[in-house]
Amino acid sequence: MKYGHWLFIFLFLLGFAFTIPEIATFREQLFQRLVTWIQKIPQEKVYLHTDRDHYEVGERIWFRAYLINATDNRPSCLSGFVYVELRDMQDSLLIRQKIAMRDSVFEGYIPLDRKLKQGNYLLRAYSYCMQNFGDEYLFRKKIRVVSPRDTKVKTAVEFEDTSKGAYAKISFRNFRQEPYRKVNIKYLLDGKDRFASTDDEGNIRIKLDSVDFGKKISVSFNNGEPFFFERYVVLPDGSGDFDVAFMPEGGNLLEGCKQLVAFKAIGRDGLSRSVSGRIVDDKGNQVTYLQSIHKGMGGFEMTAEHGKKYYAQLHCENGKEKCFPLPKAEKEAVALRVMPGEQFTGYLVQATSGMKLADNLYLVVHSRGLPLHCQQVKIGDSGKLANQNLPEGILHFLLINKEGDIFSRRLCFIKHPQRPEMKVETSRNSYIVRDSAYLDICVADERLTDLSGSFSVAITDDGQVVQDSLQDHILSYLLLTSELKGHVENPATYFVNNQVISRRYLDLLMLTQGWTRFDISGVLKEKYDELDYYVERGQTISGKVKNFWGKEAGDAKLILLGTNGTFGVVNADSAGYFLIEGIAFPDSTKFVIQGRNKRGRRNVEVAIDKEEFLKPTTSCPMDFKAYNGEDDFYKRFSKDYYYDNGVKVYVLDEAIVKRRVERKQYSFYDSMADYNLDSAKLASMAGRDIRMVLQEIPGVTVLGDSVTRFGKPLYILINDFEEKMDYVMRLQPEDLLSISFIPSYRSQIFFGNSSSNGAIVITTNPNFVLRESPRLDVVTFSLLGYQKKAEFYMPRYEVDSVRLALKDIKDMRKTVCWNPNVRTDAAGRGRCYFTTSDSEGPYTVIIEGILQDGTVCRFNKRIVLR
Repeated sequence: MKYGHWLFIFLFLLGFAFTIPEIATFREQLFQRLVTWIQKIPQEKVYLHTDRDHYEVGERIWFRAYLINATDNRPSCLSGFVYVELRDMQDSLLIRQKIAMRDSVFEGYIPLDRKLKQGNYLLRAYSYCMQNFGDEYLFRKKIRVVSPRDTKVKTAVEFEDTSKGAYAKISFRNFRQEPYRKVNIKYLLDGKDRFASTDDEGNIRIKLDSVDFGKKISVSFNNGEPFFFERYVVLPDGSGDFDVAFMPEGGNLLEGCKQLVAFKAIGRDGLSRSVSGRIVDDKGNQVTYLQSIHKGMGGFEMTAEHGKKYYAQLHCENGKEKCFPLPKAEKEAVALRVMPGEQFTGYLVQATSGMKLADNLYLVVHSRGLPLHCQQVKIGDSGKLANQNLPEGILHFLLINKEGDIFSRRLCFIKHPQRPEMKVETSRNSYIVRDSAYLDICVADERLTDLSGSFSVAITDDGQVVQDSLQDHILSYLLLTSELKGHVENPATYFVNNQVISRRYLDLLMLTQGWTRFDISGVLKEKYDELDYYVERGQTISGKVKNFWGKEAGDAKLILLGTNGTFGVVNADSAGYFLIEGIAFPDSTKFVIQGRNKRGRRNVEVAIDKEEFLKPTTSCPMDFKAYNGEDDFYKRFSKDYYYDNGVKVYVLDEAIVKRRVERKQYSFYDSMADYNLDSAKLASMAGRDIRMVLQEIPGVTVLGDSVTRFGKPLYILINDFEEKMDYVMRLQPEDLLSISFIPSYRSQIFFGNSSSNGAIVITTNPNFVLRESPRLDVVTFSLLGYQKKAEFYMPRYEVDSVRLALKDIKDMRKTVCWNPNVRTDAAGRGRCYFTTSDSEGPYTVIIEGILQDGTVCRFNKRIVLR
C-alpha cells in the first residue's frame, strides 16, 4: 500500500470512529486532535536538486526546489514562494533569492561572483512558514566553489604535539608544490589579528590552547603581498577528547529486564569517533563488551540489577580513554522494544516488576503525524505489523495513557525492498560531439495505476564533474534527515542497499539521533505552538501609519506606486495598520508609498514592515582531516585557466595580463581600490536607488540600511569622512564622482579595525548639497522580489545558424543538460532532449522527482558516447 493513500484512509477511519459506538473514546480523541494539529500547524519540506555539487566562480548554480507537504510528500499547495540562500561556512549570507512557482515548478539559479574565495559553501532553502519549526529543519546542502585565481596557493593543516605544547602547522605552497618562503601571514583567532612568517618550507605554526581545537580561522597574505590571498582553514583537535551518549531503547533503563542500550560517540568537532571498551558495575565487575560499528554508533544488551550503578570504560580510536556513567536504572518504569525486520516489525511492552499502572496503556504508531495503528496494551504484550502495509520512512511507536502522557517512545525506519523502477534509454546507442539526443524515461510500478510525476534531470560530464555520493539526495533527505534533529553523517549511505547490515546501521541511527519534527506529546494535550511566520501565498506590502504625535493614524489613506507598474490604493485600519495584497513584483522593483490622514492631510509617518528571516543556529561540522581531504579535491579540479564566452583565459603566477583603461582618481584612496564606479558609470545609473548602485560592487549586498560584502559589514566614508547610514541612503548616483571598494588588507592601514572587512569610499560632486530629509509621509523602498525567469543555455546544433556561429568556440559544458521540469504521463513515460558537447564523455545522468501519490524517485546512470 502506497503512502499517498494513507491520508484518505486516515480521514475515512476518523469518520468511521464516530459512527460505531464500540470505538474507544481515546481513539476518537487521538484522531480528532491529530486532524486539528495537521490543520492548525501545516508543515512543509523543501528539497533542492542542483545540476551538480561543485562549480567555478562566475558560473550559475541551477536548481529545482521541491516544496512538498511534510505529511504525505505530495506537492504543497500552501506557500507560493521558496527562498534559496548562499552562505559561507561561517553562515554569513552572500545572496538570497526568492523563487516563484512557474508551471507548477520552483526553479531558478544562484550566480557565483568571480570574486568568491575558493572553498566550501552552503545552500539553505525553505518556505517562509517553515521558519516556525527552527533552523534545524531547513534544507542545507554543501557545495564546493573552485576559483582559478586561488590555484596559486595550496594549503594543508597538520597537528604537532611537542614538548613545548600543541601546534597547528599550516603549509602554503604553489601549484608546483613549491613553498612560499618568508611570506607574512595574517590570521584571525579569538577575534584578534595575529601575524606569523612562513619558514623555508612554507609553514607557519600556531600554538593551540584547548579552546582553539577544531576552530575555523581565516588566513591571508598580510597587506596583499606578494598578492591577495585569503582562505578559511580548520585547526586540528589536539585534545582527542570525545563524548558518548547512552540511550536505552524506549527511553528508560529498566531494572531486571534484558534491554538494548544504544550509544553514539562524537568528538569536539561534532563528528563521530570509533570507540570500544566494556561495561562494568560499581564494583568493577565486567557486565558486557561494547564496540561501535558505524559512525560512532553501536549497541549492547544488558540486564540492570537493583541498586547497582554501571559505567562504560572506553578507548577511542585516537588512544584516549575515558569512563562514562550509564543512565540510572529505574525501579518503576515501562519501555517499548521494537524489532524491525525485512517483512515485519515486532514490538514488546516491557516493565519492571514494581511498575504499577493506574491507567490503561495504548500503543500508538504514527508516520509524520498520520496515525497508522492504535490499540490498548498491557505489560508483556507483543505483536507485529506487516511492513508492506506501512509507509516508507520514519515511524513513531508510542506508549501513552488516555491523558496523553508518553511513557515510552521509539523511532523505527521502514524501508520497502520494492520501489518504483526507473528505466532510462537513449534514442541511439552512440553519439558524436555536438550531437542531438533524447532520454526516454519510463517509470514502472505494478502497485500503481497512475505513474504521472514531475522530475528534474541533470546530465554532467564525468571528465569535469565528480558527484558527491555521500551527501543527501532526494530519497535520503525527504524520508530520513529532514525529520531528524542534528547532523547525520553521510546520509546517502543508508540507501545504497537493503541488506541486513544496512538495516542495522539505520536502526542504530533511529535509536541514537534524537526525536524528530513530528513530536505529538503537546498535541495529545491540545497544546499548539504559536506561529511567528505566516504562510506566504502571495506577495504583500504591510506597515503602519502614525500621526504627528507618534500615535496610530486610524483610517489613513495610502497610495502605492512601483517601477514595474504596480499601483494600489488602500486604507489603514483603526489602529493604523495596512496591508496591500494581490500584487506581484520581481527583484529590484522600487516602490514609493504616500500616506494621508483620514482628513487628507500629510502630517503622518509611514513605516514599512521589514521581512523577518531566521538566523542560522546550526553549522556543518568539519574536522581538519576532512579539510585536508577537501584540499585534495581542489588540487584535482583546480586549474590555471577558465573559459570566458568560450575563450580560454589563463591566470598567471602573479597577475592576469589584460589591457586596462587608466582609472580616474577623485580621492586619495581611489588608487588603492579593487573596484571602482567612476563618474561615467554613475551618470549612466541616474535615477537608481543608492542601494542598487552599491550592489554593483561584486559581493556587496544591501538589506535595509545594512551594507555587507559576503555577509560582513563594510565601513563607509563620504568625502573621506564617516557618515551615518541615513545620510548614505539619501544620496543619488548623479550627485557622485566615484564609489570605490578598498579591500580589508589596505583599508585597515588607514581606518583601523573598524574597516576589518573592507571599506567603501564615496566621493561627491564639488557643488553637492544634500537634499532635505525625506518627508515622513512619503517612503521610497525596495523589498525582495521574485527572481526573473532564466533559461539554462544549451546550444541546438541541429540549427545551421547556431552550428556555424559556434564553430570556433570551444563547448566544454560541465553541465551538459539541465531540465528542471520533465513530466511523465499516467503510464510513467517522459522524454528529455539534450545536445552533446565537445567532450567525448562519458556523461552521468541523475533524475530526481516525485510521483503524483507522493512516492519519491531517484535514478543514476552513466552514458557512454562511443
